[in-house]
Amino acid sequence: MSETPANTSAYNEDAAQLARLRQFLNWFLGVILFVSLSMFLLFLTQHISLMAYTSGLAIGVALIVILARFMLQRGAVMRAVMLISSTFLIAAVFIVVFLPIVPVGLPLFALLSIMVALPYLRRRYLAMLSFGVWIIAVAVTAFRYANVIPPLLPDPPDWLIGGINVGSVAVMMGLTLLLIWQYSARLNATLERVCASNADLRETQALLETRVAERTAALQRVLHEVQIHAADQERLLEENIRQRDAIRELSVPVLPVTNQTLVMPLVGALDSQRLLMIREQALHAIEQDRARCLVIDITGVPLVDSQIAQGLLEVVQAAQLLGAQVALVGIRPEVAQTVVGLGLELPGMRTYSDLRSAMEQLDRKPKPTTA
Repeated sequence: MSETPANTSAYNEDAAQLARLRQFLNWFLGVILFVSLSMFLLFLTQHISLMAYTSGLAIGVALIVILARFMLQRGAVMRAVMLISSTFLIAAVFIVVFLPIVPVGLPLFALLSIMVALPYLRRRYLAMLSFGVWIIAVAVTAFRYANVIPPLLPDPPDWLIGGINVGSVAVMMGLTLLLIWQYSARLNATLERVCASNADLRETQALLETRVAERTAALQRVLHEVQIHAADQERLLEENIRQRDAIRELSVPVLPVTNQTLVMPLVGALDSQRLLMIREQALHAIEQDRARCLVIDITGVPLVDSQIAQGLLEVVQAAQLLGAQVALVGIRPEVAQTVVGLGLELPGMRTYSDLRSAMEQLDRKPKPTTA
């Protein structure tokens, strides 16, 4: 499973931080061993018991640092950091008790105990550690100068006191500056990564804006095309409706042959909708032309059943109410057999074999009686 760039960057940062901590421990271990050896040599040459205690303290701190470095190798980072920070704080208390002649020891060791733990502790725990270190430093210093803690060892010569103070300042300030330099390097590296990430984000944002603009333009073009297609479809639908209406009108034409006679030739199968249109067209034509006779030609109708016959009877009855007579022409033999077989009756409707016969009979009787 591949790692994401964010996970890889975080892993690299943790590895770099651990490398800086190991570098600091190496420097501190070298310094503390040098201090221990120097104090031990002073004890051998000057026979000052304070130097023996100081050398023993340095050896103890060195052993703890070695243990902490071993814990770092095993991955116990937080335990190692807390061990080192606690060791520095205990060393600061030891200096106040046994080496009151080194006033800079307490603040510098206390500061180191906080700075070592600074990159690894959360804000809450760091605040607790800082407050605890402050309380211990103030309390130990107050007890020392209030003579609550009496001097445990005699003071060494003045030249040794001066040398210890100068060496302490040099060593502790050097270690403190090393930590500050490491933090500065870490902050600069973090700032560079943030700047690079911001640059990448700006490039990504610009790319996304370009893509969004392109997609928006494409969507607008598609929307415009859809609107054009919709308008075309609407026009086609309106045209289709008009054509369908025209076709319906043409499917049931009403033709005036004389001043008072209309002919309606029907072609194709008849259904309920078409029968309704036939009745509407017939009644409208009779009313408009004031016709007295309507001739319905069903020569082109392939089938006449009870529904069709009932629809034709309704046309006859409606036309008679308007004062017109209806004649039915074009009944083929098979249609006649179907009508007889179904037992259908066509009362009030005159039938003819063809249109010419119907027109001849109607010409002889121009004024048919109203039913």
